[in-house]
Amino acid sequence: MQKRLALIATFSITCVLALSAQSSPYWGATLGLNLSKPKISNLHTGFRLGGLIGYDLSSHDHRPYLEAELLLSEKGWNDKTGMNTEGNSDAIGTYYCHAYYLEVPLRFGWKWAPSDRFALKVGLGPYLAYGLWGKMGLKDPNGDDVSKDEYDIPKHLFGNIYRRFDWGLGGKVGMELRGHWSIDLGYEASFLRSEKHTTIFPHKDRSWVISATYIF
Repeated sequence: MQKRLALIATFSITCVLALSAQSSPYWGATLGLNLSKPKISNLHTGFRLGGLIGYDLSSHDHRPYLEAELLLSEKGWNDKTGMNTEGNSDAIGTYYCHAYYLEVPLRFGWKWAPSDRFALKVGLGPYLAYGLWGKMGLKDPNGDDVSKDEYDIPKHLFGNIYRRFDWGLGGKVGMELRGHWSIDLGYEASFLRSEKHTTIFPHKDRSWVISATYIF
């Protein structure tokens, strides 16, 4: 799997470098939300921030483009569970997970620009992610974290529970305003189960993405 990731990363970098020699890039700063919801868990809201480099592959009003981003991206999940707390066997606790990745999405797409002040765009492509740090735990019905006191949950997420490498496919639709702002809605789906051992938490990440990018 690591060889496959390395091959995709090499191909992506090669494409970006080749295009940079043929066209002038545009740069941007991105801020947004990840609305993560693996299939069997509840919604988790995280953030994403970083930079963008893009290339318009034609000077026509309707043109193909290529974009790559370098992001700090938080994903995760939460899940309700029954707990026996102070003699109450019906108490509901919450498992939670916060996972922070260095993520590189690559998208190839198309822009429709009826004027210099407005454009619609759609893009699709792979993403690569490397786990930096994270935490999984359990909160009791009062919201107190009981991960260390009563439950044997490892302190470090990556290395103990989660795979460090992730990759998948992402798509995005959006609009550019006045040549400087891009407002986008996207979706990312991982090809890998996040956990090393899938008998307890068999998650594959699924995330809706809402983001705004300022293009310099």
